[in-house]
Amino acid sequence: MKVLTTAVLRSPGRDGYPGEVGRVVERSVVNGLMRLAAGARAAQVRAEVIQALQAMKVQLGRSTPGASEAERANRAMLAAEIGRWLERRWDSRALPEPVAAPPGSPIGDGEPPPRSAAE
Repeated sequence: MKVLTTAVLRSPGRDGYPGEVGRVVERSVVNGLMRLAAGARAAQVRAEVIQALQAMKVQLGRSTPGASEAERANRAMLAAEIGRWLERRWDSRALPEPVAAPPGSPIGDGEPPPRSAAE
């Protein structure tokens, strides 16, 4: 996760077409991470993605000397959107359904564990 966010939010200073492409990539990554955190079934995935979004918000909110007006505006907008997403109201009805137990007997099936040769 850190490699992705570091690569996407590398130092500003891109102008012209490469700068616009970079800003589109930044927005796509941020939106993708928010979608992943909102819909992931695994709690650990949500936790790690939310942690990455929090770090990105801090990084995006830092002063960026030498950045173009477009770059500063984009970074401010992304930081604000991440902040709004992190502060959103939580809807318990939006929780994913629990994963169903796999078919078959439960592990152990009520039998005592096998004894080791040392016993």
